[in-house]
Amino acid sequence: AGAAGASLAFGAFEGAGQRGPIWLRPDGAPMTTAGWDDTSQQALAILFPALLVSPDQAVDCATDGVDEIDGTRDWMVLVNASPGPVQFTLPAGTWRLALSSAPDAAPELSPDPEELPPTSTLPESCIWIART
Repeated sequence: AGAAGASLAFGAFEGAGQRGPIWLRPDGAPMTTAGWDDTSQQALAILFPALLVSPDQAVDCATDGVDEIDGTRDWMVLVNASPGPVQFTLPAGTWRLALSSAPDAAPELSPDPEELPPTSTLPESCIWIART
């Protein structure tokens, strides 16, 4: 337990009415201590639920051709540090690929991100940023 009754579990800060990031395994299940300690697993997803950013902290990205980050969208970072592709089961909803570190990906945020299938394969040594 942290200050003011907050709790820290796999980096998810919850306290004082805040929702924190949710750490997920590639199969979409919440990360467990056993999963976290399993050194054979080299992939995970970090879900940032909508309203993690409060409306007064909204960021206007219009100059970059991207929607405003206004707290109404879920965001997720998918990480694959393994030497081969990893299949991810995405949380419910329509997810769009906003940014990819894949060698063949565009080097900037896309104003019209492609929709991802519910089960998506992340290339080796790659990071994706997706949004609803």
